[in-house]
Amino acid sequence: MTNLYRLAALGLLTGMSIGCGGSPLNDMVAGQFPGYQARQPASTDSGLGRRLVGGVTGANRCFLGTETSVHEDASWTSGSLDYDSLRAGDFTADFGTLLKTQGGRRVQAKVRLRLEQMIKTELEDVAFDPASACAADDALRAEYSSRAGRRERIVTKALRAAQVRLEEGVDESAAVSLEVRKRSLGPTKKTQSAVLWEGVDLYFAEFAQAVRVTMRTGPQCELAHGASKTCDLGPCGVRLEVVEEGTWDGVLSCQSGERHRFEKHPLGDWAAASMGGGVSYGVRITDIEAPGKKRVELVKWIVVATE
Repeated sequence: MTNLYRLAALGLLTGMSIGCGGSPLNDMVAGQFPGYQARQPASTDSGLGRRLVGGVTGANRCFLGTETSVHEDASWTSGSLDYDSLRAGDFTADFGTLLKTQGGRRVQAKVRLRLEQMIKTELEDVAFDPASACAADDALRAEYSSRAGRRERIVTKALRAAQVRLEEGVDESAAVSLEVRKRSLGPTKKTQSAVLWEGVDLYFAEFAQAVRVTMRTGPQCELAHGASKTCDLGPCGVRLEVVEEGTWDGVLSCQSGERHRFEKHPLGDWAAASMGGGVSYGVRITDIEAPGKKRVELVKWIVVATE
């Protein structure tokens, strides 16, 4: 018996929720990866650096860091997921809803989906992004600037499968496609009872780190570009070097010796600089009436792990 299956919606980039039990993906993640929670539906976006809002991974990435990928453990090679069919409700919860068959025929066969070649991607040296949507949110900004700051849970680790294998439990698999990164992929290999896709990089689980975020604002000051004077906040200060055609160049330097150079950044937009140790700075240069000078705003952000 031949069926035409279309496996879709695995590339959802926003509104990703964290699983709370009851599906094969939740059960596999809970059993094999302590501390991680299933992502429903699975996605081709890592989600790293995003806040959790009511158990859902937010649409905006608000935290910076260095991404690394490793094969963490030999036991993480693969995981199997069993479903009554590709139309089953738990399959839809785990991998999306846009599933079709030729002529609208219902899929009855039990299937096994295998996630293979699992890799951990981690966000290290996490810092707040001063140019993110979170920094521009007035309500969040008020909490960040309070003495206690704001507690957040952010995605700092994600698990992905480089290969996906569909074992259909029927005598033939034909014309099956998997839609990721907004394009349809034909199988890499196909046998009578299974279909394999390689190079998929499907993220199916994530780990959220608890942190506290605080914001400190320096006094606004005025600088003439090219002058040696700096605007300072704590141990760091910014110097304005060049202003031309609506952009500016400058340098943020700290007493520790760390430096960050800004080039051709638009006037009026926040620029971000991560200085290590969970510290980042936001710099905004705007026009003022004083000839030859600009207004400089300098904000310091601090991210500290709380558990």
